[in-house]
Amino acid sequence: MAKKINTDKNLFQHSQQHGLRNFFISVIVVFVLGLAIFKMNDENTVSQDDELLVYCAAGIRMPIKEICQNYENETGVKVQIEYGSSGELESKIQQDAQFNKSRTDLYIPADNSFTDRTLAKKLSAEQLPLASFRLVLALKKDDPIKINSFDDLFKKNIKLAICNERAGAGKKTKDTLMPHELWDKLKANAKVIHSKVTECAASIKSSQDIRAGIIWDTTAKQFDLRIIDLEELNNSRAEISVNLISNNAKPSTALHLARYLSAPESAHIFEKYAFTPNSGDSWASQPALNLYCGGVNKNAVSKTIKEFEEREGVKISTSYAGCGTLVASIKADSLQGPDGFMTCDASYYDKVKNDFIAAKDVSSTEIVILVRKGNPKNIKALSDLQNEGIKFGTTNPKKSTLGYLSWKMLRELKIEEQAKQNAIVTTPTAHELLTAFSAHDKLDAALVYTANCALLNQEYELIPIQHPLATAIQNISINKKSKYPLLMGRLIRTLKSDKSRQRFLKAGFQWQGEL
Repeated sequence: MAKKINTDKNLFQHSQQHGLRNFFISVIVVFVLGLAIFKMNDENTVSQDDELLVYCAAGIRMPIKEICQNYENETGVKVQIEYGSSGELESKIQQDAQFNKSRTDLYIPADNSFTDRTLAKKLSAEQLPLASFRLVLALKKDDPIKINSFDDLFKKNIKLAICNERAGAGKKTKDTLMPHELWDKLKANAKVIHSKVTECAASIKSSQDIRAGIIWDTTAKQFDLRIIDLEELNNSRAEISVNLISNNAKPSTALHLARYLSAPESAHIFEKYAFTPNSGDSWASQPALNLYCGGVNKNAVSKTIKEFEEREGVKISTSYAGCGTLVASIKADSLQGPDGFMTCDASYYDKVKNDFIAAKDVSSTEIVILVRKGNPKNIKALSDLQNEGIKFGTTNPKKSTLGYLSWKMLRELKIEEQAKQNAIVTTPTAHELLTAFSAHDKLDAALVYTANCALLNQEYELIPIQHPLATAIQNISINKKSKYPLLMGRLIRTLKSDKSRQRFLKAGFQWQGEL
């Protein structure tokens, strides 16, 4: 374009060079502004009009407050945080659900035991790890007393403060001490029982009536208290996670914040407040997953993947092909590869399993013989494909799982060479094979999956094959090198959900995945 403008004498004379220069400057400015706007839209995939409400346990207040402030500054999304004990916040979530209210967006309790309950009640859904902390005995900074065990606490008649079971610290204290038969005794010896761990820490620090208490190590450090580690509290580490509320009205924005909280880029803030971070996926405003998926699965998974994209606010590039082709691509790209791999048959996962985390079974389908209505050639078994006058089609065994398993069965039946004389059509995929079978009457039969035939009309019949290799099991796994293993894990859980199961059954599969 620029070359034409400079050489067109009729439009631009020497006297107009100044105007031409201004024109180019304007074009450049518009281009740069457009690029900047595109970049902003690419980096910030949430609306600044959105507002989020987070329920957060009091003991986690400091890091969550700072990270959410950073998030507000970077995205423009307003984040309101409501603090309380984990149990109190859980009750609010349950009450909101009973009245079908969508008030809060995220729930961050002080221990995953609270999340286990909300998950069981279907009050919460997605869960992302954040950090962990542990229980300690805390005393005033300058208190010189020596305490080596809970027996010392009781014998020396120390005035204690603890938290009740509705607080994360209180529930974890109870769960940790019950096996030692110490909880009831501790509760009986406590001078005061608080509903929040921060209140407990404040009373240890300031009250003349309280000398010690059981609180989180992070809270003790924030209140500048002396810490004593007791053997009976060795198994008291609590895992903290951020959880999406099930009736959330804006899940993609809430998950955007959840991923921000969980990202390694936020880990230093948890460390700043003495938490041990359990970092999640690398941060990206809109992560992009690359999924390799065996072509036979397309009808069953495509809608679920689309819904997952919209809910999570992410992009998924799904490559559908025969598993031979996909495995060859994985081996060729040893530096990265796809984030996930869903097979046509589990045998193809075995070919690349060193690069992937243990696969999970999802579904299965049978290899069958597709014949014309009425079965005019009287084909009853796989061995009949060697008979004179039979013309059949298969898929490419080097590119397709279906073709690989089909020819392996023929080989085991010792009829491979005879069958080759009758195999007049070989296609890269089952879809192309079905197209060829429908278009050409010269084909008497085709080796296909039952799942390929779910949408066929009544002009065809399916002949079952009695052979162990006739059952193909589809599994899915996560690449060990993926930048987004947790996101990929959530996709797998979605593909193994009851809603997804119904889609697999409708597409002609049998279900193998536990719900």
